[in-house]
Amino acid sequence: MPDETGKLTQEEYARVNAWLTSFGKTPFICPICGSDTWSIGPHLIQPVTLGKDLALQLAGTGYPMVALVSQRCGYVMLFSAVMAGVVAAVPPPQPPLTVSSTVDN
Repeated sequence: MPDETGKLTQEEYARVNAWLTSFGKTPFICPICGSDTWSIGPHLIQPVTLGKDLALQLAGTGYPMVALVSQRCGYVMLFSAVMAGVVAAVPPPQPPLTVSSTVDN
């Protein structure tokens, strides 16, 4: 998890970098400007989820992301922080069990 200031630690930067390069597709080429110079954003990003009628779900499910930013034009690619190993996966909450108050004989 990020440090007390909310920034990724050096270990997390290294983990993200190792994960990104593990696919053998480096260097990444920016689809906008063609640059291959990127930086890993200092903070995790979490897009806001939307509910019915596009209502913001500020306390809803979250998907923490790592940002990879083109140093030439600012284009941003987002990657799952869970998949990159920065944030532990949390299983969704299970609905409570219901118990019947009737007893069959």
